[in-house]
Amino acid sequence: MLELDSAHAQALGMELQDLVIRPNLDSLVDCFCTYLQGIEQFRRIVAQHSDLARLQQTQRRYLRSLGVGFQSAAYFSDRQRIGAVHQALGVPQSLYQCAFRKLQDLIRGRPEACDELRRFVLKIAALDISLAVESYCAARLSNLASSLAHERDKTERLRKLSVTDRLTDLQNHSYALHSLKAALSRAQRDNTPLCVVMADLDHFKKINDTFGHLAMTSCVSRPHGWWLLHVQGIRSAVTVGKNLFASCRTPASRVLRMQRREYARTSATTRCAAETTKFPSPSAWASRVPASTTR
Repeated sequence: MLELDSAHAQALGMELQDLVIRPNLDSLVDCFCTYLQGIEQFRRIVAQHSDLARLQQTQRRYLRSLGVGFQSAAYFSDRQRIGAVHQALGVPQSLYQCAFRKLQDLIRGRPEACDELRRFVLKIAALDISLAVESYCAARLSNLASSLAHERDKTERLRKLSVTDRLTDLQNHSYALHSLKAALSRAQRDNTPLCVVMADLDHFKKINDTFGHLAMTSCVSRPHGWWLLHVQGIRSAVTVGKNLFASCRTPASRVLRMQRREYARTSATTRCAAETTKFPSPSAWASRVPASTTR
């Protein structure tokens, strides 16, 4: 479309360098930097990330390569890199394009540039700016993807916090109702039996008075793990106060359901008794807890 794929276009690039850019390199750079210094936003960016001498050196390097080897992959990569660097430095795309248009006008305004060279400058400038803008767009898309991923992670964390009991790290009452409703819907849809188990954990006051609140909290959360380990088909377990609920799909056999229920009850009772004997004395327990927690 730009008609830059011919040998004549390559020859025009070399002619642009020989007749216009190299003989007037310092003048072009000085005029361009004077224009940029009149833009307050540009002055702030340069003060934060660079200095005028470094900018002038960068402009000279760019002008020496303008229109040279533009059919190579290296030329395309270099122009995209230029756009990415400007974007990373916080140069707005609108400012970049306006500045590039000014540089283009400075080159085309040189008396050494004939009409054919002026038309070539328009084409090569269009190529360079399109590659730089492509980098701007790619960077914005990348930032947008990162922001979306961050928001998804944040939303998921908030969702988990909203359905989790902070003391036991089990699902809370709100989740229990939602989970039970979903389990009933699945059972009705698939025409399969559903077992809902409720366990009322005893001796809470005794454990709390003897070993403290942290020990009691540990007793609430541990049966959840026992159920998941020893009872097949458990779908979810939640806590409501000192009560634990679990919902699971079970086979149609009533005998097998009763066996599983009894196994879960005896297993939990046995393990809870065994774990309770392992708790240290109140004074020993307090010594393991940071001072800020015991207060």
